[in-house]
Amino acid sequence: MELIERVDIDEKEVRRFVESNPGGNLFQMPEFLKVLDRTKDYEGNWAGLRESGELVGSVLFYDIKDKTPVPGFSVTRRIVMGGPLVKGENQQEVEERIKELLDHVVNAGKKPLFVEVRNLSDLSSDAKAFESCGFEFEDHLNFLFDITEGEEGLMRQMTSSGRRMVKKSLSGNLRVSSAKDISEVDSFYQILHGSYEAKGIPIADISLFRACFDVLGDSHCKFLLAKDQSDNIIAGRLELIGAGSMYDWYAAALPEALSLRPNELLVWSAFQEAIRTGLARFDFGGAGRPDEKYGVREFKEKFGGERVNFGRYILITKRLTMQLASKGYELKKKMRSRPS
Repeated sequence: MELIERVDIDEKEVRRFVESNPGGNLFQMPEFLKVLDRTKDYEGNWAGLRESGELVGSVLFYDIKDKTPVPGFSVTRRIVMGGPLVKGENQQEVEERIKELLDHVVNAGKKPLFVEVRNLSDLSSDAKAFESCGFEFEDHLNFLFDITEGEEGLMRQMTSSGRRMVKKSLSGNLRVSSAKDISEVDSFYQILHGSYEAKGIPIADISLFRACFDVLGDSHCKFLLAKDQSDNIIAGRLELIGAGSMYDWYAAALPEALSLRPNELLVWSAFQEAIRTGLARFDFGGAGRPDEKYGVREFKEKFGGERVNFGRYILITKRLTMQLASKGYELKKKMRSRPS
């Protein structure tokens, strides 16, 4: 079995492999790698496995460089979204290929602070492969929706308060449209940046969002924007599309506009867009740890769907640095959340 690195990637072959894999998703496609190449403080990478001339494994991973409260000091974390993807004749073969790809992810280039595999499907049958590479499982919830049920089916599975809020948003004076140019993407980012800044949460550079708009195009990316009667953008959601699914990635609204229910309107509009596009699944992009109170989860669960716990696999490679970075991050959050 041959390990292939990014320099030898065959994009068409990888795209076919990802799209044909049951766990295939946009985050493992070559198009997303191009987005990462244009994003500040992100570095994308890829590796594959070939046997008898056939691609049997693929993993896209990327490093994110985060600033810390210590001036001039940054840390790097390594992320795998929805991978590795492999195929094999039996479970032993599948696990062996997962382990080989994970070993490469962990040891490629400069050692990161930690490696995090964010599961987008059920990988419980492959747990031994991850554990043998030193990864630990962490619970992490999500909500999935069967888009083939159509509008009536999606509305029916909502809670009563969810239906009420969606209907209220539909009867208001807001309208939803896709970003028509990069200036509207920038306007959405300003809202997003303000929301993350207020919560003390790191936010990706604006170059990530511009790259999504420029590289992925309308077929793989939707910036859904809620506008008021004066055509001002008051909220938005970034939806990524690939391998039959829509992934709800980033969302934010102006605090003063929340009473107009733009978030509910945008989620319903995302459902409608997924239906129009002929997709099978809507992935709500995560709902936090089950043992922690999480306002985002409370919002998302109003829409119903299937609650799943695919979880995440974590491998900490620098434990002392990780402890210091975590303490610094929590201190930063507390400082920002203090009343002025």
